Amino acid sequence: MRAALGQTALVPTGLRRSRRLFLLREWETDSGRRTATRVPSEPKRREKFWLTGDMLDILAGWGMRPPVVVADAAYGTNAYLRTAW
Repeated sequence: MRAALGQTALVPTGLRRSRRLFLLREWETDSGRRTATRVPSEPKRREKFWLTGDMLDILAGWGMRPPVVVADAAYGTNAYLRTAW
């Protein structure tokens, strides 16, 4: 399974989007699976909270800070994510 995390921001000039690919741990070393699904060997797998943090940094670069971020329970148990952004 591969999944994408995404965000869309509505700005006066239109929409801005960013996406990040999330890979399960077993995909990191399974070159056959990655090749079959056209997932390159780089970048390496990163935890979802790091990908989410990257996307929040992108929003900040656009001059935006969301008043609310909605995520599943696993994000809520991550103290680093709750306090870093």
